[in-house]
Amino acid sequence: MIFWGVVFFLIAFSVLLTILPLVSKYNKKYAYGQYADQQYKRANMASFKEQQADISLRVESKIISQLDADKLTLELEKKLLSELSHVETSRAKTLSQPNIKLTVCLAIAIPFITLILYNKLGSHTELVITDILKSQDATIEQVVALIEDWKEQQPENTQALYLLASQYLTLGRLDDAVQEYRKLYVKSDRHPQISSHFAQALFLLEKQVITDEVRILYQESLQMDPDNTTALGLKGIDAFEQTLYNDAANAWQMALKTENDPHARQALASGIIKAQEMSGGKKSSQVTVFVSTAPELTSLPANTRVIIFARESGAQGQPVAAVALTAGELPKKVILDDSSAMIEGRLLSSISKLDIFARITLSGDAMRSDYQAVAIGVDSSEDKVVELKITP
Repeated sequence: MIFWGVVFFLIAFSVLLTILPLVSKYNKKYAYGQYADQQYKRANMASFKEQQADISLRVESKIISQLDADKLTLELEKKLLSELSHVETSRAKTLSQPNIKLTVCLAIAIPFITLILYNKLGSHTELVITDILKSQDATIEQVVALIEDWKEQQPENTQALYLLASQYLTLGRLDDAVQEYRKLYVKSDRHPQISSHFAQALFLLEKQVITDEVRILYQESLQMDPDNTTALGLKGIDAFEQTLYNDAANAWQMALKTENDPHARQALASGIIKAQEMSGGKKSSQVTVFVSTAPELTSLPANTRVIIFARESGAQGQPVAAVALTAGELPKKVILDDSSAMIEGRLLSSISKLDIFARITLSGDAMRSDYQAVAIGVDSSEDKVVELKITP
């Protein structure tokens, strides 16, 4: 509604900008015409009076009779009346009618022309799709149908292709997703994000097998964007299938540093643990924490925020791993591991000694705790439960 309000305001403003100069010009012409008419009338009246005086002089001089003088005066009056009437009619036709018609035509035409051009060249469809994507009532089938119509109207629109391919992938329509990603891959000049998503769709279509084409695509993506999490995930899978477990763990650890989707992070962390176990190396570290509260705090609102996090022992600054809960979920056992590592931070498995915190924050700000419990110098390699009881 706000958008269309702005549109109609701009249309009205443009109509005013068009009409005002015409009205102003018309007023100037009208004023000038009135002045010219007055001057013309004065001149005619002066000429009429001069001719009347000349007729009177001739009558006095016995040059013409009074009867002839009356006839001449009548002819002069008719001529004067005719000329004055012609001036009024001419000014009304030349000034008023054309300008009024032009103004009305422009006032009607501008909104229609604007809406037609916007429908052809504007972003109406994109706005409708954005609104539907934000709507909680819209189904994915409705979204796909709308994007398909958009693509049909604008087959070269890369945004429409990208959205359509992504929705096909979500629906499991893998053949359609691969087809759209292939078009987009060419049109985007091998953009790293498109290359990685195209590789992912192909990987799923090929029953989760890394084919030569999938390998080429994820490698192209990593050459241009070494931190692309989708490509790093595929690289790890490729290495794992070739029993290169250390390479797989390294690729997934790199992806874990920048991946922010919780489910993807959990999958990456599980893959890292599996790869490390298969390589015979050190098992990925994890700390099990049992968090509870003293009886005095059981009256806290159930939605009160609780943060459990680990920090390198004796260090300050950003935690290496964190999990968020609410007071209503306590008591509860949580696991801190690489999947709960902070974005772009260090992995928990890379630190031997940890300080474990459990904080209750009434304001919701994790940096400001109202109640807290701490365990200092926890060995990340020990397989035991750290118990934290938050007290007033």
